[in-house]
Amino acid sequence: MSSCTTEDREKVPGTQIARSRAGRVRALVLVLVHVAIAAHIAHWYYTGETLTPLEPSEAMEYSKHSVVNAGLVFFIAGTVLTAIFGRFFCGWACHIVALQDLCRWMLLKVGIRPKPLRSRALLFVPAVAFIYMFLWPVAYRLWIGDDFSHGGTHWTTTGFWDTFPPWPIALLTFFVCGFAIVYFLGAKGFCTYACPYGALFGLVDKVAPGRIRVTDACEGCGHCTATCSSNVQVAAEVRDYGQVIDAGCMKCMDCVSVCPKDALYFGFGKVAKAPRADRPAHAKADPVPTGKLARWRELSRGEELVLVLSFAAAFFTFRGLYGAVPFLLALGLAAILAFIGLLCARLLTRESVRMQASVLKASGALTGSGRTFLCCSALFGLFWIHSAMIQVREGQAAGSFEATQAMRDAWRPQSGAPLTRQNAALLERLEADASFLDAWALIPSANNARRLAWAALLRGDIKGYERELRSAIEREPMRIDSRKDLAEFLLYQKGEPAAAEETLRAGIEEAGEPAELLYMLGVLRAMANDPESAVSLFQRTLEADPRSLQARENLAGMLCQMGRLEEGAAQYELALAQRDDAGTRLLFASALLGLERFEEAKTQAARAAELAPLDPAPWELMAECSRRLGDEDGAKRLQSEATRRRGA
Repeated sequence: MSSCTTEDREKVPGTQIARSRAGRVRALVLVLVHVAIAAHIAHWYYTGETLTPLEPSEAMEYSKHSVVNAGLVFFIAGTVLTAIFGRFFCGWACHIVALQDLCRWMLLKVGIRPKPLRSRALLFVPAVAFIYMFLWPVAYRLWIGDDFSHGGTHWTTTGFWDTFPPWPIALLTFFVCGFAIVYFLGAKGFCTYACPYGALFGLVDKVAPGRIRVTDACEGCGHCTATCSSNVQVAAEVRDYGQVIDAGCMKCMDCVSVCPKDALYFGFGKVAKAPRADRPAHAKADPVPTGKLARWRELSRGEELVLVLSFAAAFFTFRGLYGAVPFLLALGLAAILAFIGLLCARLLTRESVRMQASVLKASGALTGSGRTFLCCSALFGLFWIHSAMIQVREGQAAGSFEATQAMRDAWRPQSGAPLTRQNAALLERLEADASFLDAWALIPSANNARRLAWAALLRGDIKGYERELRSAIEREPMRIDSRKDLAEFLLYQKGEPAAAEETLRAGIEEAGEPAELLYMLGVLRAMANDPESAVSLFQRTLEADPRSLQARENLAGMLCQMGRLEEGAAQYELALAQRDDAGTRLLFASALLGLERFEEAKTQAARAAELAPLDPAPWELMAECSRRLGDEDGAKRLQSEATRRRGA
């Protein structure tokens, strides 16, 4: 039962519904959640390393790369707890829920009670988003035959913000998904129509024994339903089922707190599958349906179609726009724009239209608010069309750039070979698409500058290549591929290793130690005969990307070169666990030979000989191992075999 007595409750002025005491406690808890998040970020900022983000989206690393991190453990723990207690995590720990509740509270303060959109079609969006984020990568890996072996653990990170959008986009995401969506779609609008994690928690909640339950003291006053910010018909459900069965219930305890008879409580027991046999006298003839799909019937099929089409058009327009709009922000924007599209359709077909407290159309005539709404919608519609145009041309430019892959792979300095007609046409199309984007895009793109750089290089314009690459870096300092291209150009084309190193170090500092730049800098230091620095850089590369095979093999080679054969052999063994390669196995055998582990070295060399039967080197190494083991006859036979293969 609730710990709040009727006497303890503070009445809301002008109403008979008590103000929720639980709401105040939950607000404090959610504030503390944000304090904890801020402390986590501050710890990383001041120490340079911290626990990997406790964010469900981090679990995608396991779906994509079989990497275990703190976010995966957090998500699993949240799911398990939801299976027991219901959706407490959503109501008491989610920062987006906190923002939505804050927005609802602010709207209520100014006299606006956000009316929820009740769309059956958009209810499927969170489930589709969850499948895309967590299940589709697994299906794709199965399709391509990817290795599902353990990809490593990632408990701490030096690049805490690497998987999050820049600060301005993060703030925009919070505004759209935590505030604006409440005004347009009602309380918990993001949870209902966009949240991929809520899709899983809602499914698991259906089996949770922990629920809001009712005693015989209930008189069906409806205070609980009026207070609920999750759009749950609490009074009807406890009346018909003896408990709240809606998976949207986030166990915020507001309904328990405001009950004038203390008839509601959180407790454990069986999950109701059918209406209770002892329904109270105030019950209606027919029990309320058990799900929103059966319960929500306000919208016509035509209106549902408008919502679906508007949502899809908005999502695919804004998802990844300018390389800046992340997945969750695109979902929130799409949900809001779908509702605006529905309002525009209603303005064309209905005599009267409202949007929350604003009357847009009355008796067939637009009001001042309606005209303002249409003007704003028209202006944003132009931006929407422009953005769609940019997305289409971006896709074409990406395709054109991909089509030049063979040309880029085959490019050599001073090749002097003229362009074929087909290659010239490819470059012409690439330059047209990239130039269009440079002229019309509202935000200059580093990716586009890189495309123009390669187009210049393939046409023989070396200065243009360097100019465009530097432009790409200036536009987006954290861009890794542009830094890598420029460093390779400075090193191999201009012969300026110091300038190449400066470019790489600046990129590493800007982008938070990306594996690609660390690896290339390690190679550069190895070329400069600085093995200690090279080893350190290869180790940092593996910390950033444990599956980087090139870094591991180079690290093993450098360790062996420095005489640290035991460490080098261990790294070769780890590399072979990723890929069974003849060259790597031969190097591993050489390290074992240096450690005087002759039998093991001979075994590894024999395996290398199986993988590369025409290569004489494994046979020579086996001969050396036999000689060290005192088997001179065996050594002669193996050496003879090596000589035969060398002659062949």
